[in-house]
Amino acid sequence: MDIKINEIESNLDLSSFKSIPKDIKSLDPFDLENSQMVSTELGIDQLLKIKNPLDQFVMINAKFGDPLSVPVYPNHTFNIKPIAVYNRYIDYVTLGQPETSYPTSYFKGFFPGSEFPSELVEKCDAVNHITKLGEIFSTPASNVLHEPVLPYDCIEYVKGKGASRWKEGF
Repeated sequence: MDIKINEIESNLDLSSFKSIPKDIKSLDPFDLENSQMVSTELGIDQLLKIKNPLDQFVMINAKFGDPLSVPVYPNHTFNIKPIAVYNRYIDYVTLGQPETSYPTSYFKGFFPGSEFPSELVEKCDAVNHITKLGEIFSTPASNVLHEPVLPYDCIEYVKGKGASRWKEGF
């Protein structure tokens, strides 16, 4: 669920980044406890891209995959499943050619803690066919929450109150 910032392409003019205009009406803060659960990539797209206002956090109804192992822990196996997608509002950019795509951010698997092997997270991404690592999409500013949920709040929710939603069958 962690967001990693990818390097901005060298042809992107950083002076084009702007703050959210002050005159845009503020929307109600997103409610993690009432976040929706989906089981398809289309369901994720409908909530993170199309809905007005956009959802910032979507739980994923997935089953645990086959056990995986990594060389770091040769005597252990791990069952993995995706549990949520966090949609972070980056900023808006004025482009000379609006149809041009600028991959500036991507979602990547994450597990809280510093000792979790990155190879296992990479295997999880591969098993779950995460293919949109460089995807950026635009949305009208009026569809974006201006009192956003922070990444830390999402992590705390998934580990705390929201754990019962994804731990079914665990």
